Amino acid sequence: MKQKIIILVLLAVIVTMLISVLFTGCTSNNNSNNVANVKLEGFSHHETFELPAHYVSDLSFTLQNKGDVIAENVMLYISIVDNYGIEIYNKEVTFNSALSPNEEIVQSIDVPYDLYDTQFDVGISINWDGGTNQYTRSFEPEFKEYSDVVLESITHHESYNSSNGYTASVNLLFQNRGNLIAENVKIHVIARDDGGNENYNKEENLIPLLSPWEVKSYEITVPYDLDDTRLDLSITVIWNNGTNDYAKSFEPKFKEFSDVQLDIMTHYEHYKLFVGYVSTVNFIFQNKGSTEANNVDIHIIANDNYGNEVYNGEMLLNHSLIPGEIKFHELTIPYDFDDTHLDLSITVNWDSGSNNYSESYEPKIFF
Repeated sequence: MKQKIIILVLLAVIVTMLISVLFTGCTSNNNSNNVANVKLEGFSHHETFELPAHYVSDLSFTLQNKGDVIAENVMLYISIVDNYGIEIYNKEVTFNSALSPNEEIVQSIDVPYDLYDTQFDVGISINWDGGTNQYTRSFEPEFKEYSDVVLESITHHESYNSSNGYTASVNLLFQNRGNLIAENVKIHVIARDDGGNENYNKEENLIPLLSPWEVKSYEITVPYDLDDTRLDLSITVIWNNGTNDYAKSFEPKFKEFSDVQLDIMTHYEHYKLFVGYVSTVNFIFQNKGSTEANNVDIHIIANDNYGNEVYNGEMLLNHSLIPGEIKFHELTIPYDFDDTHLDLSITVNWDSGSNNYSESYEPKIFF
Protein backbone atom coordinates (compact mmCIF):
# COMPACT_ATOMS: atom_id res chain seq x y z
CA MET A 1 0.00 0.00 0.00
CA LYS A 2 2.81 2.38 0.91
CA GLN A 3 4.50 1.58 -2.40
CA LYS A 4 1.33 2.54 -4.32
CA ILE A 5 1.13 5.85 -2.44
CA ILE A 6 4.79 6.59 -3.17
CA ILE A 7 4.28 5.78 -6.86
CA LEU A 8 1.20 8.06 -7.04
CA VAL A 9 3.11 10.90 -5.36
CA LEU A 10 6.02 10.50 -7.78
CA LEU A 11 3.62 10.51 -10.75
CA ALA A 12 1.97 13.69 -9.44
CA VAL A 13 5.37 15.39 -9.08
CA ILE A 14 6.40 14.35 -12.61
CA VAL A 15 3.11 15.61 -14.11
CA THR A 16 3.48 18.91 -12.24
CA MET A 17 7.03 19.33 -13.53
CA LEU A 18 5.96 18.59 -17.11
CA ILE A 19 3.14 21.13 -16.92
CA SER A 20 5.56 23.70 -15.49
CA VAL A 21 8.08 23.06 -18.27
CA LEU A 22 5.40 23.32 -20.96
CA PHE A 23 4.00 26.52 -19.46
CA THR A 24 7.47 28.04 -19.18
CA GLY A 25 8.23 27.10 -22.79
CA CYS A 26 5.03 28.77 -24.05
CA THR A 27 5.74 31.93 -22.10
CA SER A 28 9.29 32.11 -23.40
CA ASN A 29 8.07 31.63 -26.95
CA ASN A 30 5.55 34.45 -26.60
CA ASN A 31 8.17 36.81 -25.20
CA SER A 32 10.47 36.10 -28.15
CA ASN A 33 7.79 37.47 -30.49
CA ASN A 34 7.60 40.82 -28.70
CA VAL A 35 9.83 42.70 -31.15
CA ALA A 36 9.52 45.58 -33.58
CA ASN A 37 10.13 44.87 -37.26
CA VAL A 38 10.06 47.86 -39.62
CA LYS A 39 9.91 46.71 -43.23
CA LEU A 40 9.90 48.35 -46.66
CA GLU A 41 6.38 47.68 -47.93
CA GLY A 42 6.18 50.05 -50.89
CA PHE A 43 8.59 51.56 -53.43
CA SER A 44 7.58 53.63 -56.46
CA HIS A 45 9.05 56.29 -58.72
CA HIS A 46 7.82 58.97 -61.09
CA GLU A 47 9.93 61.14 -63.35
CA THR A 48 9.22 64.76 -64.27
CA PHE A 49 10.89 67.80 -65.76
CA GLU A 50 11.00 70.85 -63.52
CA LEU A 51 12.07 74.42 -64.06
CA PRO A 52 14.71 75.68 -64.22
CA ALA A 53 15.75 72.89 -66.60
CA HIS A 54 16.36 69.71 -64.66
CA TYR A 55 15.02 66.17 -64.57
CA VAL A 56 13.76 64.80 -61.27
CA SER A 57 12.84 61.31 -60.13
CA ASP A 58 10.27 61.40 -57.34
CA LEU A 59 10.80 58.29 -55.18
CA SER A 60 8.21 57.20 -52.63
CA PHE A 61 8.86 54.68 -49.82
CA THR A 62 6.33 53.08 -47.47
CA LEU A 63 7.67 51.77 -44.16
CA GLN A 64 5.50 49.60 -41.91
CA ASN A 65 6.10 48.14 -38.46
CA LYS A 66 5.27 44.46 -38.94
CA GLY A 67 6.23 43.63 -35.36
CA ASP A 68 4.06 43.61 -32.26
CA VAL A 69 5.75 46.34 -30.19
CA ILE A 70 6.48 50.00 -30.84
CA ALA A 71 9.59 50.77 -32.91
CA GLU A 72 11.55 53.64 -31.37
CA ASN A 73 13.89 56.08 -33.15
CA VAL A 74 13.17 54.88 -36.68
CA MET A 75 15.83 56.02 -39.13
CA LEU A 76 15.98 55.66 -42.90
CA TYR A 77 19.28 55.72 -44.79
CA ILE A 78 19.19 55.97 -48.59
CA SER A 79 22.05 55.74 -51.08
CA ILE A 80 21.51 55.95 -54.85
CA VAL A 81 24.09 55.11 -57.52
CA ASP A 82 23.59 55.76 -61.24
CA ASN A 83 24.56 53.42 -64.09
CA TYR A 84 28.07 54.94 -64.16
CA GLY A 85 28.70 53.96 -60.54
CA ILE A 86 28.45 57.55 -59.32
CA GLU A 87 26.62 58.11 -56.06
CA ILE A 88 24.07 60.83 -56.79
CA TYR A 89 22.14 60.70 -53.52
CA ASN A 90 23.11 59.96 -49.92
CA LYS A 91 20.84 60.96 -47.08
CA GLU A 92 19.78 59.90 -43.60
CA VAL A 93 16.24 60.67 -42.42
CA THR A 94 15.27 60.48 -38.75
CA PHE A 95 11.60 60.23 -37.80
CA ASN A 96 10.67 62.02 -34.58
CA SER A 97 7.73 59.85 -33.62
CA ALA A 98 7.70 56.17 -32.73
CA LEU A 99 6.09 53.65 -35.06
CA SER A 100 3.31 51.53 -33.53
CA PRO A 101 2.56 47.98 -34.69
CA ASN A 102 1.08 48.00 -38.25
CA GLU A 103 1.57 51.78 -38.47
CA GLU A 104 2.92 53.14 -41.77
CA ILE A 105 5.20 56.03 -42.72
CA VAL A 106 5.40 57.35 -46.28
CA GLN A 107 8.63 59.12 -47.20
CA SER A 108 9.24 60.87 -50.54
CA ILE A 109 12.48 62.23 -51.95
CA ASP A 110 13.36 64.13 -55.12
CA VAL A 111 16.45 62.90 -56.94
CA PRO A 112 17.89 65.06 -59.75
CA TYR A 113 19.33 63.13 -62.67
CA ASP A 114 20.58 63.46 -66.24
CA LEU A 115 18.56 62.29 -69.20
CA TYR A 116 21.33 59.83 -70.21
CA ASP A 117 21.04 57.96 -66.88
CA THR A 118 19.55 54.55 -67.73
CA GLN A 119 19.44 52.87 -64.31
CA PHE A 120 19.50 53.67 -60.61
CA ASP A 121 20.56 51.25 -57.86
CA VAL A 122 19.00 52.15 -54.52
CA GLY A 123 20.34 50.96 -51.18
CA ILE A 124 17.90 51.33 -48.30
CA SER A 125 18.68 50.71 -44.65
CA ILE A 126 15.93 50.94 -42.02
CA ASN A 127 17.21 51.18 -38.46
CA TRP A 128 15.40 51.38 -35.13
CA ASP A 129 16.23 50.65 -31.51
CA GLY A 130 17.09 46.97 -31.49
CA GLY A 131 16.87 46.14 -35.17
CA THR A 132 17.69 46.86 -38.81
CA ASN A 133 16.48 45.81 -42.26
CA GLN A 134 18.35 46.36 -45.51
CA TYR A 135 17.02 46.41 -49.07
CA THR A 136 18.27 46.97 -52.60
CA ARG A 137 16.10 48.18 -55.44
CA SER A 138 16.89 49.02 -59.07
CA PHE A 139 14.80 50.93 -61.56
CA GLU A 140 15.00 52.69 -64.90
CA PRO A 141 13.95 56.35 -64.89
CA GLU A 142 11.21 56.75 -67.48
CA PHE A 143 10.75 60.31 -68.62
CA LYS A 144 7.69 60.95 -70.74
CA GLU A 145 6.69 64.12 -72.54
CA TYR A 146 3.16 65.11 -71.67
CA SER A 147 0.98 68.10 -70.91
CA ASP A 148 -1.39 68.12 -67.96
CA VAL A 149 -3.55 71.17 -67.37
CA VAL A 150 -4.93 70.93 -63.85
CA LEU A 151 -7.33 73.07 -61.83
CA GLU A 152 -4.97 74.44 -59.19
CA SER A 153 -7.44 76.41 -57.08
CA ILE A 154 -10.93 77.86 -57.07
CA THR A 155 -11.94 81.02 -55.22
CA HIS A 156 -15.15 83.00 -55.18
CA HIS A 157 -16.70 86.17 -53.88
CA GLU A 158 -20.29 87.31 -54.02
CA SER A 159 -21.76 90.72 -54.81
CA TYR A 160 -25.05 92.45 -55.60
CA ASN A 161 -26.13 95.16 -58.00
CA SER A 162 -29.55 96.31 -59.17
CA SER A 163 -29.12 95.17 -62.78
CA ASN A 164 -27.66 91.67 -62.27
CA GLY A 165 -28.92 90.81 -58.79
CA TYR A 166 -26.77 88.44 -56.74
CA THR A 167 -23.75 86.99 -58.54
CA ALA A 168 -20.82 84.80 -57.57
CA SER A 169 -17.54 85.76 -59.25
CA VAL A 170 -15.62 82.49 -59.46
CA ASN A 171 -11.90 82.61 -60.19
CA LEU A 172 -10.42 79.42 -61.61
CA LEU A 173 -6.64 79.02 -61.55
CA PHE A 174 -5.13 76.49 -63.95
CA GLN A 175 -1.56 75.25 -64.32
CA ASN A 176 0.19 73.02 -66.82
CA ARG A 177 1.81 70.43 -64.54
CA GLY A 178 3.31 68.55 -67.48
CA ASN A 179 6.57 69.09 -69.34
CA LEU A 180 5.10 69.77 -72.79
CA ILE A 181 3.22 72.82 -74.08
CA ALA A 182 -0.57 72.39 -73.98
CA GLU A 183 -2.29 73.78 -77.06
CA ASN A 184 -5.81 75.16 -77.64
CA VAL A 185 -6.78 75.03 -73.98
CA LYS A 186 -10.52 75.36 -73.37
CA ILE A 187 -12.76 75.07 -70.34
CA HIS A 188 -16.40 74.03 -70.08
CA VAL A 189 -18.17 75.03 -66.87
CA ILE A 190 -21.68 74.10 -65.75
CA ALA A 191 -23.07 75.55 -62.50
CA ARG A 192 -26.19 74.36 -60.71
CA ASP A 193 -27.84 75.62 -57.53
CA ASP A 194 -28.87 73.40 -54.61
CA GLY A 195 -32.21 72.78 -56.31
CA GLY A 196 -30.53 71.33 -59.41
CA ASN A 197 -31.35 74.34 -61.58
CA GLU A 198 -28.71 75.17 -64.19
CA ASN A 199 -27.46 78.72 -63.59
CA TYR A 200 -24.47 78.68 -65.94
CA ASN A 201 -23.31 76.62 -68.94
CA LYS A 202 -20.50 77.89 -71.16
CA GLU A 203 -17.42 76.72 -73.02
CA GLU A 204 -14.62 79.28 -73.22
CA ASN A 205 -11.18 79.50 -74.82
CA LEU A 206 -8.68 79.71 -71.97
CA ILE A 207 -5.38 80.22 -73.85
CA PRO A 208 -3.87 79.09 -77.20
CA LEU A 209 -0.60 77.85 -75.64
CA LEU A 210 0.16 77.00 -72.00
CA SER A 211 3.83 76.31 -71.28
CA PRO A 212 4.98 73.81 -68.62
CA TRP A 213 4.28 75.19 -65.11
CA GLU A 214 2.65 78.30 -66.57
CA VAL A 215 -0.37 79.56 -64.62
CA LYS A 216 -3.54 80.97 -66.17
CA SER A 217 -6.57 82.32 -64.33
CA TYR A 218 -10.10 82.71 -65.64
CA GLU A 219 -13.11 84.29 -63.99
CA ILE A 220 -16.75 83.44 -64.57
CA THR A 221 -19.85 85.12 -63.16
CA VAL A 222 -22.61 82.84 -61.91
CA PRO A 223 -26.03 84.31 -61.00
CA TYR A 224 -27.78 82.91 -57.95
CA ASP A 225 -30.66 83.57 -55.54
CA LEU A 226 -30.07 84.76 -52.00
CA ASP A 227 -31.71 81.62 -50.59
CA ASP A 228 -29.35 79.29 -52.52
CA THR A 229 -27.21 77.48 -49.96
CA ARG A 230 -24.85 75.81 -52.43
CA LEU A 231 -23.55 76.05 -55.99
CA ASP A 232 -22.22 72.90 -57.71
CA LEU A 233 -19.69 73.32 -60.50
CA SER A 234 -18.78 70.79 -63.17
CA ILE A 235 -15.49 71.88 -64.75
CA THR A 236 -13.86 70.26 -67.79
CA VAL A 237 -10.43 71.34 -69.05
CA ILE A 238 -9.72 70.38 -72.66
CA TRP A 239 -6.47 70.72 -74.62
CA ASN A 240 -4.92 69.22 -77.75
CA ASN A 241 -3.94 65.88 -76.21
CA GLY A 242 -5.83 65.56 -72.95
CA THR A 243 -8.72 66.43 -70.67
CA ASN A 244 -9.38 66.74 -66.93
CA ASP A 245 -12.74 66.80 -65.13
CA TYR A 246 -13.51 68.35 -61.75
CA ALA A 247 -16.55 68.65 -59.50
CA LYS A 248 -16.46 71.53 -57.01
CA SER A 249 -19.05 72.97 -54.63
CA PHE A 250 -19.15 76.12 -52.52
CA GLU A 251 -21.55 78.15 -50.41
CA PRO A 252 -22.24 81.63 -51.78
CA LYS A 253 -21.81 84.13 -48.96
CA PHE A 254 -22.70 87.74 -49.59
CA LYS A 255 -20.82 90.16 -47.35
CA GLU A 256 -19.54 93.70 -47.71
CA PHE A 257 -15.86 93.33 -46.87
CA SER A 258 -12.39 93.26 -48.39
CA ASP A 259 -10.06 90.36 -47.67
CA VAL A 260 -6.62 90.25 -49.31
CA GLN A 261 -5.23 86.75 -48.95
CA LEU A 262 -2.01 84.95 -49.89
CA ASP A 263 -3.35 82.46 -52.40
CA ILE A 264 -0.25 80.67 -53.71
CA MET A 265 3.49 80.76 -52.96
CA THR A 266 6.12 79.09 -55.16
CA HIS A 267 9.91 79.24 -55.24
CA TYR A 268 12.96 78.20 -57.19
CA GLU A 269 16.67 78.52 -56.42
CA HIS A 270 19.67 79.47 -58.53
CA TYR A 271 23.17 80.90 -58.29
CA LYS A 272 23.99 84.50 -59.20
CA LEU A 273 27.49 85.66 -59.99
CA PHE A 274 28.81 88.13 -57.38
CA VAL A 275 25.69 87.50 -55.26
CA GLY A 276 25.73 83.81 -54.37
CA TYR A 277 22.78 81.50 -53.81
CA VAL A 278 19.37 83.15 -54.07
CA SER A 279 15.80 81.93 -53.72
CA THR A 280 13.26 83.57 -56.01
CA VAL A 281 9.85 83.49 -54.33
CA ASN A 282 6.63 84.18 -56.21
CA PHE A 283 3.46 85.20 -54.38
CA ILE A 284 -0.11 85.43 -55.65
CA PHE A 285 -2.43 87.61 -53.59
CA GLN A 286 -6.16 87.93 -54.15
CA ASN A 287 -8.91 90.11 -52.75
CA LYS A 288 -11.46 87.48 -51.74
CA GLY A 289 -13.85 90.02 -50.28
CA SER A 290 -16.78 91.83 -51.89
CA THR A 291 -15.47 95.40 -51.68
CA GLU A 292 -12.33 97.13 -52.90
CA ALA A 293 -9.18 96.92 -50.77
CA ASN A 294 -7.17 100.16 -50.70
CA ASN A 295 -3.48 100.82 -50.01
CA VAL A 296 -2.45 97.18 -49.96
CA ASP A 297 1.10 96.60 -48.74
CA ILE A 298 3.06 93.54 -47.67
CA HIS A 299 5.79 93.04 -45.08
CA ILE A 300 7.99 89.95 -45.42
CA ILE A 301 10.67 88.68 -43.04
CA ALA A 302 12.77 85.60 -43.88
CA ASN A 303 14.96 83.66 -41.43
CA ASP A 304 17.26 80.73 -42.15
CA ASN A 305 17.29 77.51 -40.11
CA TYR A 306 19.76 79.10 -37.68
CA GLY A 307 17.38 81.97 -36.92
CA ASN A 308 19.43 84.51 -38.88
CA GLU A 309 17.37 87.18 -40.61
CA VAL A 310 18.23 87.04 -44.32
CA TYR A 311 15.45 89.31 -45.63
CA ASN A 312 13.24 92.08 -44.22
CA GLY A 313 11.25 94.24 -46.59
CA GLU A 314 7.99 96.17 -46.78
CA MET A 315 6.52 97.34 -50.06
CA LEU A 316 3.30 98.62 -51.62
CA LEU A 317 1.53 95.80 -53.42
CA ASN A 318 -1.19 97.90 -55.05
CA HIS A 319 -3.03 101.16 -54.43
CA SER A 320 -6.33 99.29 -54.77
CA LEU A 321 -7.44 95.73 -55.34
CA ILE A 322 -11.00 95.16 -56.56
CA PRO A 323 -12.95 92.04 -55.50
CA GLY A 324 -11.52 88.92 -57.12
CA GLU A 325 -8.49 90.75 -58.51
CA ILE A 326 -5.17 88.89 -58.41
CA LYS A 327 -1.79 90.52 -57.86
CA PHE A 328 1.56 88.81 -58.44
CA HIS A 329 4.70 89.70 -56.49
CA GLU A 330 8.25 88.37 -56.73
CA LEU A 331 11.18 88.80 -54.38
CA THR A 332 14.71 87.43 -54.14
CA ILE A 333 16.08 86.07 -50.86
CA PRO A 334 19.82 85.34 -50.43
CA TYR A 335 20.77 82.19 -48.54
CA ASP A 336 23.72 79.91 -47.80
CA PHE A 337 24.15 76.55 -49.50
CA ASP A 338 23.98 74.69 -46.16
CA ASP A 339 20.64 76.26 -45.15
CA THR A 340 18.11 73.43 -44.85
CA HIS A 341 15.00 75.62 -44.70
CA LEU A 342 13.80 79.21 -44.88
CA ASP A 343 11.02 80.51 -42.63
CA LEU A 344 8.88 83.35 -43.95
CA SER A 345 6.64 85.68 -41.97
CA ILE A 346 4.22 87.44 -44.32
CA THR A 347 1.86 90.27 -43.34
CA VAL A 348 -0.68 91.76 -45.75
CA ASN A 349 -2.14 95.13 -44.72
CA TRP A 350 -4.86 97.27 -46.25
CA ASP A 351 -7.05 100.12 -45.05
CA SER A 352 -9.64 97.92 -43.36
CA GLY A 353 -7.76 94.79 -42.36
CA SER A 354 -4.69 92.58 -42.35
CA ASN A 355 -3.72 88.91 -42.72
CA ASN A 356 -0.67 87.10 -41.32
CA TYR A 357 0.98 83.98 -42.72
CA SER A 358 3.90 81.74 -41.77
CA GLU A 359 5.44 79.68 -44.55
CA SER A 360 8.52 77.41 -44.57
CA TYR A 361 10.28 75.64 -47.40
CA GLU A 362 13.53 73.89 -48.31
CA PRO A 363 15.67 75.73 -50.85
CA LYS A 364 16.63 73.24 -53.56
CA ILE A 365 19.22 73.95 -56.20
CA PHE A 366 20.18 71.50 -58.93
CA PHE A 367 23.26 71.63 -61.09
